[in-house]
Amino acid sequence: DFYDYIHPEDIEVLKESFLKIIEGSAPESLKYRIRFPEMTEYCWVYSNAVVVKENVFYGVNIDITNTQKLSDELSLKEKRIARYEMEKDKYEEEVAAISMEMQQFEKEMQHIMSNTTDLILEVSLDGTIIYASHSFASAYEIPMHKIIKQNIRILNEQVGIFDHSWLEKSRMEKTSQSLTKIDVNGNIKWLSWKNDAVLDQSGKPEYIISVGHDVTEIVSLSRQLQYENTHDSLT
Repeated sequence: DFYDYIHPEDIEVLKESFLKIIEGSAPESLKYRIRFPEMTEYCWVYSNAVVVKENVFYGVNIDITNTQKLSDELSLKEKRIARYEMEKDKYEEEVAAISMEMQQFEKEMQHIMSNTTDLILEVSLDGTIIYASHSFASAYEIPMHKIIKQNIRILNEQVGIFDHSWLEKSRMEKTSQSLTKIDVNGNIKWLSWKNDAVLDQSGKPEYIISVGHDVTEIVSLSRQLQYENTHDSLT
């Protein structure tokens, strides 16, 4: 039987095509897989000008196995490209969404930093100021453009702070705290600082974040209470 040589997936299609040929509505061409007993693999055959005469089919058959393989490979590559383009578009959309979220986050952080009363500093391990909040510039009464890239030691000495051991302690011990008195144009202020080293992936300090609070009123009140207690005990 001829159909014994046809690939199982092509038998029904081929039968329908032959029926149409018999009915006089022959398709312009046929394409199917066939394997004769001496063959190890199926080959693709293209048949054209198929006619039937005295219940016998006649036609020109061409082996298109290599062409079909190339076509299948091309189709597979096109599908891969299409899938890649879809994934690429999805990835780009995700990146764009993340970028927008980051921009919004940065705006919110800038707003917070601009309006916070905390004195915030980011300094390198050698003391170079990388970032400073507006509250820091206000407390020190120094324009922002004279703060960034300046060394914190120099600014501190301008307001009467000559003890810079907190830098080394923060680097070595990863954290430190201090209470400092600054004299800004004759105006005495007390500042409480918490300094923390930010570590890199290897666990080594990369830079230092310092957060300060103006505790002038608290210190003044504490000293007033101490004075009153001492004065009362003497009298």
